[in-house]
Amino acid sequence: MTGLMNVLRTLRSRLADERGIALVMSLTFMLILAVVMTAAIGNATSSVHHANYSKADQVAMSLAEAGLSEALSVLAAAQDASFASAVPTRSRTLEGGTVGMSGTWDDATDTWTLYGTGTVANPAAPGSTVTRTVSQKVRVSMGATPLWSYLYHDDPTSCMTVKNNAIISSPLYVRGDLCLSPNSHITGSDVSVQVIGTARLWNNATIGYSNAPVREVKAGGCADGGGPPRVCLGAADRVYAQTLSGTPAQLTKPQVDLPFWYENARPGPKHACTSGSVPGGFDVDQTMDGDRAAFDLSPDSTDYSCRYLDDFGNVTGELTWTRANATLTIKGTIFFDGSLTSSSGTKYVGRGAIYSSGSFTLTNGATLCGISGCTSAWDPDVNLLVVIAGTQTAQIGALISNNAVYQGALYVVGNYQLSNNAVNWGPVIANRLDLANNGVIKPLTKVPAGAPGISQYIAVVPGSWQG
Repeated sequence: MTGLMNVLRTLRSRLADERGIALVMSLTFMLILAVVMTAAIGNATSSVHHANYSKADQVAMSLAEAGLSEALSVLAAAQDASFASAVPTRSRTLEGGTVGMSGTWDDATDTWTLYGTGTVANPAAPGSTVTRTVSQKVRVSMGATPLWSYLYHDDPTSCMTVKNNAIISSPLYVRGDLCLSPNSHITGSDVSVQVIGTARLWNNATIGYSNAPVREVKAGGCADGGGPPRVCLGAADRVYAQTLSGTPAQLTKPQVDLPFWYENARPGPKHACTSGSVPGGFDVDQTMDGDRAAFDLSPDSTDYSCRYLDDFGNVTGELTWTRANATLTIKGTIFFDGSLTSSSGTKYVGRGAIYSSGSFTLTNGATLCGISGCTSAWDPDVNLLVVIAGTQTAQIGALISNNAVYQGALYVVGNYQLSNNAVNWGPVIANRLDLANNGVIKPLTKVPAGAPGISQYIAVVPGSWQG
């Protein structure tokens, strides 16, 4: 009996132990289940965050590409794509985020690096953003008539006259005859002289000097004053050139499209200043007929400021005169339906073209220069004004005289005259050229877009996209 009782006690004790093991197993299972559920929830949350970030990243990339496309569009529409401010830095808010655009210009390679940036809120980390940036290189090439490197006389029936101590140190292209009167000279070791007709030299007039020849002379013939033409003999004709030839290049005057710029200049008659104004406006009757009174670019009596802004608030055209520092600020292409003059000692800053349906006059000691003092330190790649004088009725379309100085380029539909100690730094394209009385012409190159005969092209550099 006693043995039986002992067996029962042992079984009861073991049963008690089994209950303890079951509890431990239950707790362990619950712990494992909790860990698994926590991991699953964490993975699910991480997947949601990753998906949200990925979506935000895709939106940011789309915005960046939109910014790059906008930069390309702005560059393509720029009047001068080689100007360092042609692509401004700007941003705007669109649905889903912010799109930005910018660009950097490399003058050495004529290449823009354009950037587009997209920024959106980061849903995975409130308060932070997701930003993507893409870039593309674009090369700018200018198609320009070579005549902007010359003084160009377009009338084959007349003589380009250089007389009374006038000196030219600029390349010269003459479709008619070239007539150098006594004490007139053409100089410069890099100067090209091309004459379709006859180079006529009176008395001691010279092209180059025996100890300082010009680079080349290409002329249909030479003559001693009004004598009969013959093949140029060089020193015997007082023509001193490193290269002498009888076959000048065949170049023609580029056409000017006054009606186009009347309609499209900004600012101009059809596109008024977005902010400010010019005295008297650009026209009086919305018809291109030259009836506006002559406009003084640098009046003594008043300041003025006219800016044309694009849809994003960027200045794309400007004409501003500040008397305090005698500075004219120019940008873009501008049109006046009348004549132009400048009556003060004026320095201009910027690059641009001003069209006039009338004439251009600079006289009586007035200066219009790209640098203070009108010195040779002027850099036309930084500051360059092109004036287009469109009159077809005035006897003289552009006159620079009486100690006046102009640094810039000139296109004259009619005739051009430089006289009485005046100085013109830069190319002139005109119907007839008349230089006299100590007038001095000096060379210039690289005319900006907006001038007649200038076109620009932009091309994406293959393989340059990054993002």
